[in-house]
Amino acid sequence: MSEQPASALRQQLEPAAADAVRAYAAKTRATADQFAGVLEDLASNGLPPVDECTPWEELREAHLARLAAQRPTPTPGGRSRPKSDAPASALISFP
Repeated sequence: MSEQPASALRQQLEPAAADAVRAYAAKTRATADQFAGVLEDLASNGLPPVDECTPWEELREAHLARLAAQRPTPTPGGRSRPKSDAPASALISFP
């Protein structure tokens, strides 16, 4: 083992990068807390009635539409073309 403390072996981040990492950690922690809350609710109260649930297909389509809206479609030459109004299932194919 080295006699140097671990902090001496690490490369320090720039302040902006360190802030970005802390922000990401906070966002990840908040998401994990929300997920844990849902799991605790399920454990305490059981599953909700089926008629109150959203079918997974609708959730998938909504998520794919959000992803497609966030990302422009690349074209040859490195330029982006405008986003399509097609449904997400038409933009992404599944095997």
